[in-house]
Amino acid sequence: MSANDVHFAGVRFPTLVHAQWALCFEDLFVPWQFRSRKLILGSGVEYEPDFWLPRQALWVQIGDGTGTEDFRRWQEFAFIATTTADEGPGLSAPEVGCGFPVSHTAGPLSEDWQARSVLFSIGGIPAPEDMCATGPRSVVHHVMYTISGDSCQWTACETCGLVDVENNSQADRLVCGHSGHTRDKTCRADAPRLLASYRLARQSINAQRGGTCARCTSPLNLGDLVSAGRRIGRRRWYHAECLLADLRQRHPRPPAQTTTDDAPDARLTTG
Repeated sequence: MSANDVHFAGVRFPTLVHAQWALCFEDLFVPWQFRSRKLILGSGVEYEPDFWLPRQALWVQIGDGTGTEDFRRWQEFAFIATTTADEGPGLSAPEVGCGFPVSHTAGPLSEDWQARSVLFSIGGIPAPEDMCATGPRSVVHHVMYTISGDSCQWTACETCGLVDVENNSQADRLVCGHSGHTRDKTCRADAPRLLASYRLARQSINAQRGGTCARCTSPLNLGDLVSAGRRIGRRRWYHAECLLADLRQRHPRPPAQTTTDDAPDARLTTG
């Protein structure tokens, strides 16, 4: 483990941005697992994708840019993670050191790990003030790639509030199924609950010095993900998960993110 690791929800994250995304998923009731699968790509390179979101069937990789080895490996992984097992081996993926697609022999992932989309997120947590209905006003600040382009954005179902990813943030094919018949084309990248979660995550930092959590009264250790509460005299600091629990207690949200096949209490899972 690195001295720069950030701790949140019992997990050590390699960067602050990874931990902020985990907090964002928690706040949005999106079940997540972090680096839960390690595999060998067809190029022979070991790869461990960042976030698996089982409810949404999404892989999310947190990256720095497209001109990196991490992005090339993500491209190779994306081809096997979005292909069904029936299609077999010989998938198209970039060769090491080459920008052109070639055939590799890595088979697709098992059905349990197959994704509707594989995302590569650049720019960290979106700035709420930069968001409009279709996404950030400037892609310089935040962009998400899939193997087919960079038009995907987080969005929310108007009926149940479920958070998912769709092209241009249109809520027309979300996993909850509520818009399946109406083909809802409304863009909701600036849904209030998304913006609130972005704001909470962006205001959270890794602890640099000691102190005591204002909720659980346990120490704020170096590297803990911490968030500041509302200023009352001196600003009070919390473990990020403690502030999240406090916010939920004061402003509860209904567990409405379900379909007819889902249990109503299957909302929050960390890994």
